[in-house]
Amino acid sequence: MGRLTDQTPIEMLVPRKGEKQIIIRSENQTHQFPLLGAEVPLLPGWSYLSVDEDHLADRPAFVHQASNSVVRLQADVLDSWPPDGVTSEPEGGKHPTGILEWLRVDHLRIGKLMLAEHSLTIVAIQNDHKTEVNESIEEFCAGIRLFDPEH
Repeated sequence: MGRLTDQTPIEMLVPRKGEKQIIIRSENQTHQFPLLGAEVPLLPGWSYLSVDEDHLADRPAFVHQASNSVVRLQADVLDSWPPDGVTSEPEGGKHPTGILEWLRVDHLRIGKLMLAEHSLTIVAIQNDHKTEVNESIEEFCAGIRLFDPEH
């Protein structure tokens, strides 16, 4: 029995062929995404929803239940900023070490985060009709930092 308690907890379940993926929810951790060059500490109230291990994730999604907000990170693959066809002007966001700009596109907020020479696209959904990005999303995005494989 002692051996069972010494095992590390399961962080990922791999489905068999033909089975649906299982979503794992994690809280109060820092997740590193080498494919995106980003590290994300989870603030209280935020959860990371994953179907794969962090080092394989290319579009990680996070949810804040209290504000009904969802944030997805992805590589910056846009040819221009603001993207072609978007008529709204970028609005400044809050980030301590990078540059964050937001665009409103229907019910979405599309963000561009520039950290040194690296940039990410952020897609945020908030369940309200405010024109500005809600505070929980701003606080979450302010914690995103450059992934340093040395540390």
